[in-house]
Amino acid sequence: MGNYPIKITELTRTDIFNIHSIILKGIDSKNVGKYRAVPVYTLRKDGSRHIFCDPLLIADEIDSFFNWLFGEKKEHPLIIAAEAHTRFVSIHPFIDGNGRAARLLMNLILLQNGYVPAIIKNKNRTAYLDAIESWQGGNERESLYNIIVDYEKESLETYLKTIKKK
Repeated sequence: MGNYPIKITELTRTDIFNIHSIILKGIDSKNVGKYRAVPVYTLRKDGSRHIFCDPLLIADEIDSFFNWLFGEKKEHPLIIAAEAHTRFVSIHPFIDGNGRAARLLMNLILLQNGYVPAIIKNKNRTAYLDAIESWQGGNERESLYNIIVDYEKESLETYLKTIKKK
């Protein structure tokens, strides 16, 4: 890959909590803006469990996430945004709202680098979740990258059509 200048505004734990608070406002007030205190897992398509990190390790995992996020990058901003999304959602720091928070972080990175938000539509949800599961299983990352690139392209086309209509 080339050497792409990537801009990422410094984020803090407080920013993550604020994003989470906005997402869950009026939905789950008792868990708003705080890390989960219980173990969680998801079921994979093959019936096995993907167990997320122990609640006691979440703060350390988030620190590692930030160290990676603000470290030197040589990948394209779309790749960084997709990877940030998946790394964050794979920590699963909250009881609810992890995917929404991860998508907001991904789109913040895209916006900061001159791209439009990549909108993941419900009709594409299965392929999106399959790509995350594949990444988490250590199989491959290309399918998630390709999905995010496709969503970005679709969003950009929508924006361009809207501009042309005005």
